[in-house]
Amino acid sequence: MELYKPFDFLTADECQEVIQYSKTQTLLNSGVSNDRTVNYNHSLIYENNGDVWVKDKATGKKKYREPSHVDDEYRKSRQCPIHDKKYNKKILDLFKTFDKKLVVDEPPHIIFYEPGDFFHWHTDHLTWKRRHWFRLREFERVLSVTVELQPETNAGLYFDYRRHPHIPRTHDYRPVPLKQGQAIVFTCTDMHRVANDGKQTRISLVASGSSLVK
Repeated sequence: MELYKPFDFLTADECQEVIQYSKTQTLLNSGVSNDRTVNYNHSLIYENNGDVWVKDKATGKKKYREPSHVDDEYRKSRQCPIHDKKYNKKILDLFKTFDKKLVVDEPPHIIFYEPGDFFHWHTDHLTWKRRHWFRLREFERVLSVTVELQPETNAGLYFDYRRHPHIPRTHDYRPVPLKQGQAIVFTCTDMHRVANDGKQTRISLVASGSSLVK
């Protein structure tokens, strides 16, 4: 596997399994990343990282919050985290093929892009502090992965062709052609965007591999 080179990652049945998982969850409006405090704790789902409580479909309890800084002019989609040992391990194992020191410090997310939805040019890079071996240490996102669960024509991930002319595409106004179950890994500092200019829903699975800041 190589960075920026699409490869087969999930089977069609696994893609459907992940999509079915999302149907048991509450879909939230996708938000722009918050500034994270030294008390940020991934085990407390959105506990200190959101503004509005919402009711979870599975339990009926108010457990999740809408992410802060929801900006429909900059990013428009719906998503939910996935807490599944099988797929979390597959993603972790994938990142470790690139760098054995990488960890998955945030839950992967299933993202639904309806026709007309988008995420303008951005990077996935983010830093935060948390306890590590009894010390407060700084972590950062290093690599990102996008897995195509339900492709749609004229929808997907876009990179700047001037920086990455080797990525397969017909021209710069088309997304990276990912088939169902295929994935692409790229650096979190690279600018990219997402858009659905098609007629059907596009569904993807995204995650980041993180490490201690050197």
